[in-house]
Formats: sequence, structure tokens, C-alpha cells
Amino acid sequence: MSRVLRHGVIAFSIGVLALACAPGSGAPSGSLGRPVTERLEMEPFPGWREIADGQTRAGSRTEWVPAEQKSGEPSDRLTREVLVGKQSVAPQAFALERLTALTSDCLSRSNDGPRRATEEGNDVAYVELTCVRAGIRSLAALFKVIRGHEALYVAQREFHYLPSRADLRDARAYLSDQVYLCPIARGSGRCAKHQ
Repeated sequence: MSRVLRHGVIAFSIGVLALACAPGSGAPSGSLGRPVTERLEMEPFPGWREIADGQTRAGSRTEWVPAEQKSGEPSDRLTREVLVGKQSVAPQAFALERLTALTSDCLSRSNDGPRRATEEGNDVAYVELTCVRAGIRSLAALFKVIRGHEALYVAQREFHYLPSRADLRDARAYLSDQVYLCPIARGSGRCAKHQ
């Protein structure tokens, strides 16, 4: 092989590798903190806007708030987390850790869960909590933890005030009906519509 041709092949190979590693390329998405065989179906509420979207090799976190609320101190928040490599952690164990972290500064608290479930063949845990704090706003949070094959997935709805029964009912329905894990291929039931 001539020297010019060899340098051309090397330059081409380096270019292909650089493109493969670029975000949005054909590189395995798991290398960018995104699972490759499953996806979390979770859309924000209509009229909500994204205020944060971070991604690392360990996963990703996206947050939304109502369009009219300020990003710094929102009274309502919806969060989606993908924790790659945490699939060996039981959803109930993770939910208990999250519950402990969220209630560490509560003067009083009440919680329901973690409640176990199985959805689309995946282990799931649901938690609801209310926390009354001194000097700052109270917190009510509902979250759902799903264990997939590649990651642990968390959807969390927060109210930084005491929500109404209707608010809680809507949040429960959203987590139950609108947040679920689907395989990339061969989905059935509610996953079939996302093929």
C-alpha cells in the first residue's frame, strides 16, 4: 500500500471514529448514558417547559415546570431520571433511599409505599409522601421507580405546597398510565403504539 493511500485510510478511519463518538451519531447510545434495548415512555404535561436536561455516562435527568413558573423556585416540578447500570437495585430499595433523602428535614411526614407492582414485565415501586418543614415550603411528592434490563428509571411529581385531592388523583393517574418502560422492538399492549 502506498504511503499516500495508507495516510488516507488512517485519516478516514479517524474521521469515522470521531463521528461515531459524536452525540446523535450511530454510536451505541449506552455509551452516552442511554439504554439501547428499552426506553422510558414519559411525556411532560401539556404546557410545561423543560428547565434542565443533563446527561452523563451514568444516566440522565430532565426536569419540567409549568410554563408560567420561574425555573429557580418552582412550586410544581416533574422529573425523569435514567440511572444506567443500576438495574440490579430493587425499585423498593431505591424508593426507600429516595424517601429517606426527601424527608430528612421534615418536622412531620406521612408516606404511602413503597408499593410493589409489575408492569410490562418490569418490577415497579410507587411512593407518595407529604413532608411539613420548618420555615420553608412543604413538599408533597409522588414517584415511580421502574427496574429495566439496562437501567433504573424514576419519574417524580413534586408539589411544593399541599396539593388538593384532585391534584393527587391526577398525579397518580399520570404515573400509572403515562409513565412506562417499553422494549425498543417487539412491544405489545401500550408499548405497541410506540413501535
